[in-house]
Parts: sequence; C-alpha cells; structure tokens
Amino acid sequence: MYETVLVADRGFLAVRVIRSCQRLGVKAVTLVLPGDEAAPHAHAADEAVPFGAVGPDALAAALLEAAQVTGAQAIHPGGSLPVQAAELAESIRAAGLDWLGPDVRPDSRRLSDGDVGVTLVDGLVVDGWRWLARAGGRPMMAESVAPGAGLVALAQAAADPRWPVASVSANGALDHVVAVRPALAGVDRLVEARTGLDLVARQLGAERDQPIGPPAGYAVSLALFARPDEPPSVVRGWQVADVDRVVVDTMLADGRELTVWPRDPVAVLTAVGADRAEALDRLRAAVDGLTVRTPDLGLEYARALVRDRSVVG
Repeated sequence: MYETVLVADRGFLAVRVIRSCQRLGVKAVTLVLPGDEAAPHAHAADEAVPFGAVGPDALAAALLEAAQVTGAQAIHPGGSLPVQAAELAESIRAAGLDWLGPDVRPDSRRLSDGDVGVTLVDGLVVDGWRWLARAGGRPMMAESVAPGAGLVALAQAAADPRWPVASVSANGALDHVVAVRPALAGVDRLVEARTGLDLVARQLGAERDQPIGPPAGYAVSLALFARPDEPPSVVRGWQVADVDRVVVDTMLADGRELTVWPRDPVAVLTAVGADRAEALDRLRAAVDGLTVRTPDLGLEYARALVRDRSVVG
C-alpha cells in the first residue's frame, strides 16, 4: 500500500480515484493547471500542485516534479490516457515510481472457444455487456446484462497485474484479447455497482483478498459529452440531483474554465436497481435532475434517450 499517490487525471474519473485513495488512508495529490481552480479534482485532493500550461510533451516532467515535491510513490492515470501513454509510463518507471496504468508494451493472443471476453468494444455484446446507444460515434449508454461470467472475470482481473480487454470482429465473434494493466474507462462502474467492489482500491493493492460473489441487481449508465464544436467556455449552472443508488462521475463544476473539450465524457451517471426497470427509473430521475447553462451537453436528447422505446423497451 502506498502513502501518497499522484492522480494524473483531470477528467471525469479523477475524483473517483481520489476518493478511493482517501478511503484507504492514502494521500491523494493532483495537478491544477490554468482553469482548473474550480475543478472537482482540485478541491477533492488532499494536496493540489499548481502548474502553468503543460503540453503533451512536458506532461511527464510535470508529473515527476509534482511527485517529487509531494513525496508520491505512484502515479495513477485515472481514465484519461494520453496518446503517448507508453512513453509516459517508461519515464515514470525509470524515475523509480510505480505506474498504475496500462503496461508499456501490451501483448496479444488469439481467443480459443473456451476463453471469456470481459469487456465490449465497438458497440457489440461480449459476455455481460451491451451498448444501448451511441452518439456521434461515441458510446453514450451502456447496461450490464445478467448474469455473465465476464462480470466476475472483470472484477477478478483488477486484482491481477494484467487485465484482459476483448476485441470483436465485424460479425460479433470474439477476435482477440490484449492484456494490459488495469485502466479505468467508466463502464467499470457497472462492475462496482453489481459486485460492491472498489476497483480502484484493488488497483492500489488493497482488498484483493475480498471474495467476489455473484453479480447482484442490474446496472445502467449514461455518458454525457460536450459538443465537438463547443467553443471555450466557463461551466455555469451545473447541478446534480441526489438520487438513491446513482453515482455521478464528472469533471464539471461551476466556474471551471475549459478551453479544450475532451473526447472523453464530461460526466457519467451510473444507476443500479434490483432489476432493469428500477435501474432505468433511477437513471431517468438522475438525468431529469441535471441542470447546466453552459456548456451544451444535449440534456434534452439525453432525457429523450432514457425514455426511447428502442433503448429501454
């Protein structure tokens, strides 16, 4: 177990990683770049290290400097991995720190008939998951379909230094699996919702001996994106309703300045219920309770989506 972890992510999963660290008694440190002063991760972390504008090429140096200043023993990328993640991981490991993100050089192998896929790619069903809707080529709504050996396998994989990620061929058949270190992607909240596990804690080396029982209930999630052509703006009027058994992971907070909108979601809502109907009812209540003036997140479309017959029927 680490004493201090630097959370490199500034996106929608940053606070989730920070909270898991704090629950385990691990000090969580984060970077605060220009415009981040009002961001959720800047206020949630135990220590925030201010930096000037940092480009992709200078990211490794900034992270290593922040780790040295704060005494962090490991760096967690959260869910937003830069394009140069392999080079970043190499730099961090070369400096003697643990990198809690994907392996530098993942390997791959063919799936045999007996192998189990444990995540889904390209909107196709792979043992326990289904994309319900996509918008602008990006996954927007997903659900866990019960029961599935893949759900338990995915949770177990977080206790292992390698994490299987399945790819799918055009006809829906399992094609190959790439083994990488655990990397959060948002839909893993569905795993936590139905198993009661904290996957971040398992990434940090804690609770790996906790038994994983069969998945319970039903879970569904909705991702919100800023419009690709959204101009730079300050977040205004962002409010989240408090709905029972709904978790909202977000990078939004009133007053946060965003000059570049990420391709990742700006918010993900995950609802769990005893059955599909209850989970969807809770998700609808949470979506209905969202408000934001800027940026444009397409909330009207989201509210229509969670009621569309083709999605929820």
